[in-house]
Amino acid sequence: MKMLNMQLLRDLRSQWSRYLASALLILLGIVVSAGMAAGNGSALNTAKDAQDTGNVEDGYLELTAELTNDQLTSLRNKGLTFERAEFTDVPAADNSTVRVYENRSTIDRINLESGALPTANDEIALEQTYARAHNLKVGDTLDLDGTRLTITGIGSTPDYATVVARPTDTAADPNEFGTAFTAASTVESLAKQGNTLTTTYVYLLGDSDMEASDIVSEISNALRNHTGTAQVSSYLEHDDNPRIVTVIDDQTVTVQAAYIAGFVALVLIAYVLSVLTADNIRRQSPVIGTFYALGITRRELIAHYMLLPVILAAVCAIAGTVGGFLAAPAMQNATTYYSIPALGSVVSPGVIAYGVLTPLITVTLVDFLVLRRKLAKEPLQLLRRDTGQRPPSRATLESPTLRVQASVCAPSCALGPLCAHAARSRPVPPAHGLQFRHARLRRVLRRRRARGH
Repeated sequence: MKMLNMQLLRDLRSQWSRYLASALLILLGIVVSAGMAAGNGSALNTAKDAQDTGNVEDGYLELTAELTNDQLTSLRNKGLTFERAEFTDVPAADNSTVRVYENRSTIDRINLESGALPTANDEIALEQTYARAHNLKVGDTLDLDGTRLTITGIGSTPDYATVVARPTDTAADPNEFGTAFTAASTVESLAKQGNTLTTTYVYLLGDSDMEASDIVSEISNALRNHTGTAQVSSYLEHDDNPRIVTVIDDQTVTVQAAYIAGFVALVLIAYVLSVLTADNIRRQSPVIGTFYALGITRRELIAHYMLLPVILAAVCAIAGTVGGFLAAPAMQNATTYYSIPALGSVVSPGVIAYGVLTPLITVTLVDFLVLRRKLAKEPLQLLRRDTGQRPPSRATLESPTLRVQASVCAPSCALGPLCAHAARSRPVPPAHGLQFRHARLRRVLRRRRARGH
């Protein structure tokens, strides 16, 4: 084994540039894939936690009027949680639109990043992407249709993770649209200035057996029975609301893509390492044959040639995983596009296992398969540098008057087929066989030309 260890050091010194390039490839692949998986995975967990802590709705209803107390009591007695969520769209001083909701207490609660919830009629809490796009902070004044309101808090709500005015909108633009929260009296005051007041209700199904269609049917029945005045204009369930689920779907796909792309890159890198190892075996075939002759087994040689790539993969895997965690916040854009709280911890057991074990398993498996095939030759083949590729077993000689195809008699003889024919028809001494065969062949060709064949 001492000889093998010395050979390992010689390989490292003679091919350090190759191993360095391979190490950089592994390191880059792990940093990118682990960083994307960790960053977007953290954003995914943050969005889910925000929905849980904010008590995200199971759906909402847009009505033409408010529900009566009897209707609300009837629905709540069936296990539902109902909360009014009136809003009005108000133009700001820069021609953007702010959707102003009344403060929420139970469902879709605001998660503050800074400041506090508004308590007075001249105070307002602002959605964070809109505040960031308009360079607004706590303590600033926001002018909404001539009404000046002091910003007391900045945060996000789980029902507007994607801040769009309509569920059918394809992209969020914080320069043009945002949400805000203030006292109910302030919302009504803003609506009286010519802005439309929209009545919506959000609900939680809880332990009830009802669905959105059942709620709509009950409200419609109350209207027909003249026990209510509200009519359902539209409704949307949680799973169909892109403002809620898009961030979850987007981050889930991004994390899966990071894992798959990283694995494919690692397989390619492992194959490159195996090609380098196979090239070492080809160049060191006599040395390997000598090792076999000295009693070293194939298993020991496989372990020897796998040692350096596996150590390289292990070191790069650990360093790349650490680098991926450090780069994770910069390798996700969820917090800039979606309205979600600040990222929590980016370190997760799944990413650690992926970043450390995937390179080791991939490099070990690919190298083992390649080495097992390359080192299956006999010692004599390795000493002779036998690549295992045989020369062509057929040769063809063509001329305007003669075409012959037969088995080659010797690799060194270009006229092997006819030489073999000549030797069979007229045996000659071995010392002069080659010259005689060529001379006889030339005579045969001349006679055939003379006959016009």
